[in-house]
Amino acid sequence: MDKIKIDIPPKFDAKIFDYKYEELMKISYNYSSKSYFKKIPIDNFYEDSELINYLESYLSNNNLDQKSYDIFYRKGKEWYSNFILYKKL
Repeated sequence: MDKIKIDIPPKFDAKIFDYKYEELMKISYNYSSKSYFKKIPIDNFYEDSELINYLESYLSNNNLDQKSYDIFYRKGKEWYSNFILYKKL
């Protein structure tokens, strides 16, 4: 499966009011007690958020069709957050 990873500048990262559901902001833990953020489908963010505006601008500038990809957001713990695009079959 083709995968594209896009780093998100901190200026455009998700803010509290961008999430449609508050529980999506929570940190998860694996079996060895390490924390991580889950991948969140982009349809769980409001359309008018800076995050989605950045994504649409990036896709447009790079001639990528949003309908051709399953797109997820993953918050970074220490470094950049990112979008992960999986090519639809």
